[in-house]
Order: sequence, then structure tokens, then C-alpha cells
Amino acid sequence: MKILITPIGAYVGRVMKGIATIKPDIIYLCIEKPAEKELSDYHRNLRKKWVNTTRAYSKNLIKKLSVLYGKENIRNIEIDIEDYLSTFQELLKLSLSFKSDTEIYIDTTSTTHPFRMASMNLSIFLKNVKIIYTPASRPKPPESYGKEIVKDPGMEPKIIPSPKIDFSELQTGILKDILVTINSKFKGKAPSVTDLLLELGLTNEKGNMIKISKLLGKLERYGCIDTKKEGRIKTVNLTLIGSSISEVLKNLS
Repeated sequence: MKILITPIGAYVGRVMKGIATIKPDIIYLCIEKPAEKELSDYHRNLRKKWVNTTRAYSKNLIKKLSVLYGKENIRNIEIDIEDYLSTFQELLKLSLSFKSDTEIYIDTTSTTHPFRMASMNLSIFLKNVKIIYTPASRPKPPESYGKEIVKDPGMEPKIIPSPKIDFSELQTGILKDILVTINSKFKGKAPSVTDLLLELGLTNEKGNMIKISKLLGKLERYGCIDTKKEGRIKTVNLTLIGSSISEVLKNLS
């Protein structure tokens, strides 16, 4: 089975080209999610316009596709495409709801940079996820871009984590247990390795300490946790990406 996840921005024609090329069995159209956090007046109004615009584009696209697809095969999903972590979490949750042999395509043609980065990182985690992009047939020359776009200084830059792992390692077993335990039992921060060990149901013995230290080292290399020495005690904290992943895994338990 083929799944296509495609955000609905201004490039509707190129989105249609992606659908025609992939020929998916089910299409998920990503529409802008209404604001849930405090925004400036400018960004609140901008979000509202995109919420309305993406819904209008989606409605028109569904109408065009209705000759080829039934209503049950075209679905709208709300995603905050300006937020990397929530986008990653929603895409991960959706992807894991299908069997591992399902072909999942994410179209990054008509969307934001945070959505593109989240999609790329997801494709690193999940082998069955592929990214597609449809270039413009007549891209704009530099002089066609407005002065506001050229001179816009932008907002505060965000560093986007880019882990490279086999996600199946995290879906079951002790690595999953560690992430979910830190999330659920310690609210994202285990006060010590010993506390974590005992919460996992393991005795505080030298062999178990060596074992869990190796596992924590792997999770740290994967970008899911970081550890910090506080005196003679080592705390274990979920990173942003680790928190997002553990939240999805917790709800799949």
C-alpha cells in the first residue's frame, strides 16, 4: 500500500503532479493548525490567513480528486507546519500507525522549512518513508521577489537536531523502556542512573550498572538523551527529540 502525506500551500499544481506520479492508495492533506500558543498580532493574523487558505485549497483539491478517489481515501490532518518538533511527532505517530512494509511518501513541495526538516529526519528514522519534491517548471528570477522578502532579517535561528538511527531499535525492548520511563516516571529528567535502574525493575548491581551505562551511551549518541554529572551523581535528561519520540512510544504502549 502507498500513502502520500502532502501539505497544502500555494503550489497546488505541483502538489497535483506529485499525486499523479506516486498514485497513492490514501492521501493525507496537511492543513494549517489553528494557533494554540501566544503569538504576536502579526503572526496570529498570518496563521489565521493560512488556516483559511489551506482549507480552501484542500477543499478544491479534494473536489478535483473525487473522480479518482473516494472520500475515505482522502483525509485532512491538522499540523503546525511552523513547529519542527510537533510536526516531527505528528508525522512519526501517523507513520507508525501503518505496517512497516507500507510505502510512505511525504511531499515537501508546498510547505515550510520546519516541515521539510522534520520530514527529512523522519526518513532517517524510518526506512519506509521517502521524501518527494516537485520543482517549479518556471522558477522566479531574483528580481521577481519583493523587497520585503529580500530584506526580512528573520526571527531567532533554531538548531534542528538530525539523528541517524534505525528506529526499530527504539520501538521495542529496553531502549524503549528507558525513554518511556524517563518520560512517564521522571517527567523528562531521571535524578540518577540508580533511580532509573530501579524504576526499570533491575537490581543495583555492578553488571546491571555496566549494562545500562552502555544503553544510555547509545541513546546519547542517537540524540535522545543527555547526561550530566552533578557531584557524584549522573542525571539523565530527555532531549527535545527524545521527549517527542518517547511521547509517541508511550501512547503506543
